[in-house]
Amino acid sequence: MAIRALLRKTLFPTPAMGVLSVLLLTLLTVFAWRFIEWGLVHAHWRGTSSEACPGDAGACWAFVIARWKPWLVGNYPADQLWRPWACFAAFALFWTWVVRRSHGARVQRALLGFILLPVAFFLLLIGGGPLPVVAPTQWGGLLLSMVVTLATFATALPVGLCLALGRRSRPDASTRCPPRAD
Repeated sequence: MAIRALLRKTLFPTPAMGVLSVLLLTLLTVFAWRFIEWGLVHAHWRGTSSEACPGDAGACWAFVIARWKPWLVGNYPADQLWRPWACFAAFALFWTWVVRRSHGARVQRALLGFILLPVAFFLLLIGGGPLPVVAPTQWGGLLLSMVVTLATFATALPVGLCLALGRRSRPDASTRCPPRAD
C-alpha cells in the first residue's frame, strides 16, 4: 500500500502530471524496446570488421569485438594485459568503496587513495624490476584516459588545498605554499 501511495504522490499528484507521467513512461518504453531491438535482436555479432555488418538495422558488435583492445588498452603488450586489468579492477573496487563507505567515515582515507592510486597504477603499468618495462607510448584507450584523469586529480587536489589554505591562513602559514597572484 505504501508503494501505491508513493507512486500516486510522485507520478499522479494532479491530472495534468498524471497525463504527462503516462506519456513519458510510454515514450520511455517505446525507446527502450527500440534500443533492445537495435542493440541485441537485430545486431550483428560475427565478423572481424564493419564489413560483416550489412545495412544499419542493428548494432555492429562484430566491429566492437574485433577492436576492443585498442579502445581499452591501446598497444599494450598482450602478454602483460593482466596489469591493465588489475588497474581497472582496483579502480572499480576503490570507487565502490568510496561510494558505499559510511558517511561517518573519515574522508582522509579516500583522499589518500585518490593520491596513492595513480602512483601505484603508474608503477604497475610502466613496470621495472621483475616486470618488463612498457613505455607509456604503448598505452592508449580507456586505460590512458583513466591514468591521466587520476594523475590530474592526484596533483590538482593537493595543490588546490595548499593554495586554499594559504589564502585563508595567517601570513606566517602562507609562506609554506606558493605565493598567490593578486
